[in-house]
Amino acid sequence: MIGIFGATGNVGGAVASALEARGASFKAIVRDVEAAREKIGTDVDLVQGDFEDPAGLDRALSGVDTLFIVCGQHPAVGELETNAIEAAKRTGVNRVVQLSGTEKSLSPDSRSILARQHCAVEATLQASGLDWTLCRPNFFMSNLLASGIAAHKEAFTA
Repeated sequence: MIGIFGATGNVGGAVASALEARGASFKAIVRDVEAAREKIGTDVDLVQGDFEDPAGLDRALSGVDTLFIVCGQHPAVGELETNAIEAAKRTGVNRVVQLSGTEKSLSPDSRSILARQHCAVEATLQASGLDWTLCRPNFFMSNLLASGIAAHKEAFTA
């Protein structure tokens, strides 16, 4: 069973869609089950789990052997994702796939707080004893589109 954090977002939603198209067994781990149901429908197995609630993470990861982690841009992303990795270790998850940051910015002394946190999470994952895969995207075109719309909002409104 695959567990997906972030299934209501762009990347996690694409992962969920790809797994669903292949008939893979997965569940989406979400903070708010009802809100997620409204967003992604009733065909996906939804289970409540919050990065900030270790006991809830343990319940949510029951039966999961592979975990995909993507966390929204949050000031405590390092702590939140580390909570998920620790829960994965406690619950018998075998592999964690982690959506991290761009490799160019990852270092413990990066000027970017998020990059420093992604670097720390990667080190935690690599030292966890779990099998792991790191995904380090450089940029998302959806961010470009969103920034263009924000910069030129008047061109997109009637």
